[in-house]
Amino acid sequence: MIVILGNHSFSQVANISENEWKKKLSDPGDKKSEFYQVLYDSVISKPDTIRLNEFLKQLEANGNSHNIYFKTRLIVIKVGSLVYKDQLRSNMASKAAALQLMKQAMQQASESNDEYLLAFVSRLYFSVAFFYNEVALSVMYSIYSIELYEKLFGSSEYPLYQFVGELMYRVKEYEKCKDYSLKWLAIMANTEIQFNKDYRMRVFNTLALAYHRTGKYDSAMHYYDKALAETINNDRLGWKGIISGNMGQVFYLLKRYDTAIALLEKDYHMSMEYKYFDNAANSLQWAARANDAIGNRAKALQQVREAMGLIKLAPDEGYQQNIYNAAISIYRENGLADSAVYFSVLYQQLHDSIEKKIAISSLAISNMRLSEEKSRYNIRRLQLDKKSQMQQRNFIILSILLLAVISVLLLNRQRVKLKYQQESLEKEKQIKETELAAARQQMEIFTQNIIEKTSLIEKLEHQMKETNSSAGQQETIAALSNLTILTEHDWEQFKELFEKMYPMFFHRLNGRAKDITVAEQRMAALMRLQLTTRQMASMQGISPDSVHKTRQRLRQRLSVSNDTNLEDFLVKL
Repeated sequence: MIVILGNHSFSQVANISENEWKKKLSDPGDKKSEFYQVLYDSVISKPDTIRLNEFLKQLEANGNSHNIYFKTRLIVIKVGSLVYKDQLRSNMASKAAALQLMKQAMQQASESNDEYLLAFVSRLYFSVAFFYNEVALSVMYSIYSIELYEKLFGSSEYPLYQFVGELMYRVKEYEKCKDYSLKWLAIMANTEIQFNKDYRMRVFNTLALAYHRTGKYDSAMHYYDKALAETINNDRLGWKGIISGNMGQVFYLLKRYDTAIALLEKDYHMSMEYKYFDNAANSLQWAARANDAIGNRAKALQQVREAMGLIKLAPDEGYQQNIYNAAISIYRENGLADSAVYFSVLYQQLHDSIEKKIAISSLAISNMRLSEEKSRYNIRRLQLDKKSQMQQRNFIILSILLLAVISVLLLNRQRVKLKYQQESLEKEKQIKETELAAARQQMEIFTQNIIEKTSLIEKLEHQMKETNSSAGQQETIAALSNLTILTEHDWEQFKELFEKMYPMFFHRLNGRAKDITVAEQRMAALMRLQLTTRQMASMQGISPDSVHKTRQRLRQRLSVSNDTNLEDFLVKL
């Protein structure tokens, strides 16, 4: 973990006494927190667990517990020891404890009102979250730490652009991925520090992938070539295959299928040799697509079937989705229509699941950033209140001599309080607007998924009516129909989002009809969204006739005359 947590300057092991360490950890003048790398090299990264535990015990017992710098730095030292142990054991046994400690460290750093300490702790928080695969946390603190480092020191002092670039690629922030990766390469070009040989290869490959995903194939191939050259320098033949496979995907997109097949099959064989089964499966399904494109139907079918077997050895949702997608057209081209429809169902299910995770992750990031900002704001507010209380005590003591001064200060305090209240109201308004926007986005995703699935079902049903449907095809239609039924759990999620968008809707609805049923409430909400009869039927797992009947009961329940448009009435409710 030294690569992720360390600074640029790799210090030598230092024999420093316990008392000297107490002074160092309490020193606010260590703006770059250089103490950490020295301590990491000399104590944390050593296999002597007994010595480390004794060292931490003595520091905690005899250190300055009232010094905010000492308390914060002691916490991050504990985190470093936990992460290092998990790295050696190749597990995440200390994940919960490490993340909880980092949360405490961030709170302590916020209380210090020292942006230098806050920059160091937020960078460490990103590193720990990145190691433990906590994507939302790592995205949040990577951006926050970069903002602070670039403000305080300039970009040349931030050592983790490479890892932030990889992280941004994972969350599909491709422009940010390019930006941070290029910044790291610029730092590399202007420093004499010796980095791990794999770094340049990984950065070039990540940068190429970002250009690849944004359709800039010339730039992608330029950086793939650079990454490939680095595999020769560091003897990483397994990565040579991976990068070749990435290049093969570009050639496939450019419809240069023979070149694509050669590179993809090269990646497949090298990945199999190094037991990278997930990567081998992905390259094999791309090769299958290329073979299918040039008419090698049988080989394409054989390759996609082998890919399905390989992905089971090293499961990866993204690669699994690619394989299902490839299987749809390949099975169809080989005359296996039932299997093509079957894989279409599997693909849609997995695709929806992945997209939902991305949406939830995005929302989670926003919520956590908002929560963090509120937390820091509350801490600052408490500090201001404490300071105000001290001022009031002093004013009382000096009131006889400084009555005029006190009057002026009290008036000024009232103005500050009024400004503070106005700012609080504005922030609360911004928070509500953010929540409403997030709810609208989630509702649009939810509704659009229903519309797309309904259209797919209608299309398949129309095709089945024009042909003699087999029993297997009818089962497929039934499976697809089940995807659109709204369960009680789905309804609770839907209702929560709906109430954010249209507050008091259900309250007013119950006010109009106190005995209204749950089914009628659902119908009213879906009509308020102005969905079609077919879409409302699909969402609730009922027939269109049942929709009409429920609408009629709702009209009677709300005492809405036939001359009044029920949808308009609900919109105005």
